[in-house]
Amino acid sequence: MRFVVLLVVLLVAGGAAAMLWQHARYTQARREWVQDRQPLLHSAGVFHVVTFLELAPEAELFESVRRLRAALEAGADAKLVYAGKVAVNAQPSKQLVEAFGEEVPWDAIVLTEFASL
Repeated sequence: MRFVVLLVVLLVAGGAAAMLWQHARYTQARREWVQDRQPLLHSAGVFHVVTFLELAPEAELFESVRRLRAALEAGADAKLVYAGKVAVNAQPSKQLVEAFGEEVPWDAIVLTEFASL
């Protein structure tokens, strides 16, 4: 009986260790490859805003996002968490189709963190 209990404990501990190892790999990938700097656990003192950007035809994506970041961080208590180009548009929701039609007009997405009031 002790052997079975020991085996179960080892399996549970091994599973927990594997889960923590995978989570650490995921966090490292988010930080290094996606450049996502948002903390995994954040307080209720912040809220996040997702903004979809439509660029002018002659606008450069990275320069536009750089200017947006400077404007956001200069004026308000804001921090740019993530910005990226929209590469694949999924099927838009009914509300978006009613507002914009079948073609979604945005070129980039920005996630911004603000201090909660």
